[in-house]
Amino acid sequence: MTPEQKLRFFDKVAKLSPDLICSLDRSLRFTFVSDACRSILGYGDEELVGQRFTDFLLPQDFANTREIAQLLVQEGGLDDFTLALAHKNRHQVYLKWSGSWSEEDEAYFFIGRDVTGEKKAQQALREKDELYRVLVENGADMLSMLDAEGNFLYANSTFIKKFGFPPEAFVGQSAFSFIHPEDVDKAYAALSVLLSGQEQVCMPEFRFKTADGRWRWVEAIVSNQLHNPSVKALVGSSRDITEWVENKHLQEERKQRFKSLFESHVDAVIYQNREGVVIDANPATLSMLGMQKQDLLHRPFTDFLPAEAVPMCQKTLQEALLGTPVRFDIAMDLEEEGAVFFDVIKIPVKVEEETVGVYSIFRDITATHRAYRVIEKQAKKMESIFESITDAFFTLDRNWCFSYVNSVFAKHEGYGREELIGKNIWHLFPDIISSDFHQFCKEAIESDTARYFEERYAHNGKVYRFSVYPSEESLSVFFTDVTEIRNTREELEKLSLVASSTTNGVVILGQDRRIEWANEGFTKMTGYSLSEAVGRLPIEMLYHEQTNMEVLRSVKEQMLEGRSIAFEVLNRRKDGEDLWLFVKANPVFDERGELVRYVTVQTDVTELKKSELSLSESAKDLYRQNRDLQQFTYIVSHNLRAPVANILGLSKVLASGDMDSSMYEVVVKNLEESAGRLDTVVRDVNTILSVRDSKHTLEKEQVCLAEIVQEACRSLQEPLSKCGGSIEIDIEKEVCVSGNKAYLHSVFYNLLSNSVKYRSEERLLRVHVSCYQSPEVGKVIVFSDNGSGFDLTKAGSNLFKLYKRFHEDKKGRGIGLYLVKTHVEAMEGRIEVDSQPNIGTRFSIYLS
Repeated sequence: MTPEQKLRFFDKVAKLSPDLICSLDRSLRFTFVSDACRSILGYGDEELVGQRFTDFLLPQDFANTREIAQLLVQEGGLDDFTLALAHKNRHQVYLKWSGSWSEEDEAYFFIGRDVTGEKKAQQALREKDELYRVLVENGADMLSMLDAEGNFLYANSTFIKKFGFPPEAFVGQSAFSFIHPEDVDKAYAALSVLLSGQEQVCMPEFRFKTADGRWRWVEAIVSNQLHNPSVKALVGSSRDITEWVENKHLQEERKQRFKSLFESHVDAVIYQNREGVVIDANPATLSMLGMQKQDLLHRPFTDFLPAEAVPMCQKTLQEALLGTPVRFDIAMDLEEEGAVFFDVIKIPVKVEEETVGVYSIFRDITATHRAYRVIEKQAKKMESIFESITDAFFTLDRNWCFSYVNSVFAKHEGYGREELIGKNIWHLFPDIISSDFHQFCKEAIESDTARYFEERYAHNGKVYRFSVYPSEESLSVFFTDVTEIRNTREELEKLSLVASSTTNGVVILGQDRRIEWANEGFTKMTGYSLSEAVGRLPIEMLYHEQTNMEVLRSVKEQMLEGRSIAFEVLNRRKDGEDLWLFVKANPVFDERGELVRYVTVQTDVTELKKSELSLSESAKDLYRQNRDLQQFTYIVSHNLRAPVANILGLSKVLASGDMDSSMYEVVVKNLEESAGRLDTVVRDVNTILSVRDSKHTLEKEQVCLAEIVQEACRSLQEPLSKCGGSIEIDIEKEVCVSGNKAYLHSVFYNLLSNSVKYRSEERLLRVHVSCYQSPEVGKVIVFSDNGSGFDLTKAGSNLFKLYKRFHEDKKGRGIGLYLVKTHVEAMEGRIEVDSQPNIGTRFSIYLS
């Protein structure tokens, strides 16, 4: 081929070649560019010739281009290197170059093939590979590869991160060594199925060990890729489902708890769908309605309700279906129980924000409702009572807020009652925080003790008397305007200088007869200070249980009539001592003639009353002594006269008679009998006088009552046994009385002796002795028998008198009962008797 042909050939090749053919001078400026430049870079040859090659390079390729140019000069040529040039439209075009340096032409010759598409494909492939790697390494799934024996060949980083093991911990290890022992058999079974030909198996819910020894719940899908030459492994994709499993268990537990709560709920509970049809009902509902479950389900609940309850239940069901719980009370007339009151709660059940049904809980509040009605009635009564109180009254709760005010208080403060309820008293009336009222209220709450006080307020100059009563939940306050009373009292106190100089007590009583003022003489007499006495009723403050209440009632009536009176009254001082006062009470009237108060003067007459009592006792002693003298006179004139006269007469007979005659022996015998009767009378007189004289000097002690009775029984054992009688002693061993042992023995001896002597001939003698404690009179000893008894009416005033006998057919001196009564009274006791002929006799002895 000739040079010309070669030149034409090269020219055609350059024009037709899809590759970029160009030449550069030593300074890397374009000297020639083929036509492909326009399709590859968007430039025509006229735009590139003379331009620097490096102006179209990316900045990071500058250094590489200089190195390539040097290599071309050194080695003469260089193939397969890639440089990117900037397209006219600013995007990058990747070209794979081959080039050489011609020393002869002093030029670089290059051929560049557009490999942008290949470059992008490679980049996309790399990005895809990177994406896959990132997904594998950072995805939620744990990927692994196992051999046919279940040993790890590979585990991704998610697997490692999730269980905390280092990468080398898995490879070569059996997967079964990480599975919970209870789940290993399930894993082996899955592997067996997989190796038998099934391409994929799913292992739901098994436990996998973590590096710290805990167990995590996992589910896995394993694919058999052993036949795949590119994989040759079992490929597993696992996911940690611990939270899901725990939530499932929790949901199951909640379900069981709810079921247990539903079934065991003491209240009636039903579940209705949107149409009001019963889907479920607990046993309490069935019990309430008296029905079987199958008869209740799948029917509208309103079918089982009284007609009057249906509208309310339907209305509240529709309200609950709107998504809000509804609560209401309803009364139902049930057949067996009558009117029953229920507290009903309807709770909507939502699924994905849509209400699908309603739970209804029926709580029987009949007892509560009735109690509330009772409380309501009582509250109305209390309201009526509080409103009837003329004093201002209010209650405060534990937060110092008004919980109740009566109309008197509201009017006094210039508020409506509703305006005060719930308001804090210290916020509403801040000026009283510095008052005594504030301090006393706090003290009442802290000490749980009532407080009574008076206080004057500067803003209106009035004085109020307060009564503050604490309770567990509130503080009750009464107060009344006592300004006039205080002013009057202050005026009266000016007069107290006069009254205080007297030893008598001077007391000013209000119209209600409560003490408004008392002088020093009164406080000294009673032991009460003025502050303790003010506001109290004298009869309550000085009350004595022995005070004659009839006298006091008469005094009260006369004082209310406005009359001046004088009276004596027994009081009790603060220290407990008796105080006799002679009281003169004079009424005080205002200018309208209305009774406003009383002025009383008390004189201590305690010593005088003691003297009177002493004189009275002396008079009683004189009376008794006189009575004894009369008895003695009787004895001397009658009992002594007969035996003495006999003795004197018989003595004369003896002096003149013949000692050898038979008459002499008769006279001597009669003389002995008369002397014996005289001796008996003298001994009786001696006994009576000894009892009388020892009464005031008698030494008393605690005497065991049962022992004394037994001693008396032993003394009379022979006659008691001889008559076949018996005695029952119903007295505890430890029972004692204050008395004289000898006197008590004499009392029981004489009573028992009389029982034996005057027993009934128709029946065996039975004696019963008992003792009991009486709160009013002390020890009461009861001695009873079933003897012959006697007629109390006939005995009359002769009972217990000396030498008085009531059984003429029995021998006796008539001194026994006299001694019994005398001994009992000597021990400061008293005796009573009850007897009926042929039935028996009962003695009651009262001792301290």
